[in-house]
Amino acid sequence: MSKKMYLDRLWSCLSQYEGDIAEQIANYEIIIDELLGEGLSMEQIVERLGTPAMLASEIADEFNFEYKKNEGMPKNLKIVLLIGGVFICLPFIGTIIGFLLAGLGIIIAFFIGMLALIFGAIASTIFIWTDATTTMLFKTIVSLTGGSVIILICSLSYFMARALSKIIQYLLSVCRELIKKIKI
Repeated sequence: MSKKMYLDRLWSCLSQYEGDIAEQIANYEIIIDELLGEGLSMEQIVERLGTPAMLASEIADEFNFEYKKNEGMPKNLKIVLLIGGVFICLPFIGTIIGFLLAGLGIIIAFFIGMLALIFGAIASTIFIWTDATTTMLFKTIVSLTGGSVIILICSLSYFMARALSKIIQYLLSVCRELIKKIKI
């Protein structure tokens, strides 16, 4: 083992501790240089000082270095878990998006249906009036009620359209709340 390899391993072992590692490495570099100057080989120096792991443990005890707390998962593991999590959650996310799109379709259908109901009520009232005026029964009903049947039909159409508009407003507010919750 060369001096550089020994110091690199010592650095690696000391990097698990919090403290002035660079100063300790510099001190032991000087010590190793002195021992090499005395004519000792690196094997003899390793026998005298101990392995880098043992020396790092002794330095940590002597200078009260604290062991670093685990900083969490390695970055690569986080990326792999994130990718795996996306694939696991994909069906659930797709289901939620499907429900939102279905809700949007229902809201659009209600809106179009409401418009169709309003125009249908107006058109049917007009057509009933034109068709019914030719029948004897209608003429009798209009003459007895004074035309209030037509007013009743128009009123019912109006109130049904208002009720549907309130339902659509409620559904839109529910969808807005769901979207706000999803964004948070």
